[in-house]
Amino acid sequence: MKKWKLFASIKDEENHIQSQGYRLTKVNPWLGIYQFEEHQGSPPLVRLDFHEHIKSQDYLEYLTLFQESGWNCLEGSKRSGMHYFQQATNSSSTEIFSDRESLVAVHKRYQKFALTNFSIFLIYFFIFYQSNINNGFYPWNPQSWFLTPGLWERNGFSFWFGFLFEMPFALFRSGLISLVFIGFSIYFLFISEKVKKEIQHIKDF
Repeated sequence: MKKWKLFASIKDEENHIQSQGYRLTKVNPWLGIYQFEEHQGSPPLVRLDFHEHIKSQDYLEYLTLFQESGWNCLEGSKRSGMHYFQQATNSSSTEIFSDRESLVAVHKRYQKFALTNFSIFLIYFFIFYQSNINNGFYPWNPQSWFLTPGLWERNGFSFWFGFLFEMPFALFRSGLISLVFIGFSIYFLFISEKVKKEIQHIKDF
């Protein structure tokens, strides 16, 4: 069974995985695709940790530390960021972090990741938007996206051939790609604000 969903919260993602009532077997964190299989009894718990750019010489030690605590890494790499740990036995602890400071540190790393991507996509938005304006391509004027001479004076087959031929290039000039960048920027800002509230909740708990 496959499920598709995106999350802005580590805790929400963990809760969603457990609420399925199936054993998680595979996950693609970039596309938000989760694969489950039937499991007798309660499925093993899944907990998340966020770590980016772990040094190669430290990564094996990182995984071994969790394995010795009864958690197997189901998905993750030294550069992937999100790591999915699955409970190896029912006798393992139900949490991968035993203190509040470690849990706060995970969320702060995730918040830093979100703010970094927010800034990057916002910069891309301004670069592409300003570039289009400087070259005379205005999002509110579709005719400015097309450069074929005399296109709008044509009719019939000649018009449609020129129009459809240039359409892929026109869409690139349209500024619509800028909307994709601003959309991602807003998404990562939302994640940052969500994580900020979770950090405060952990501190107050």
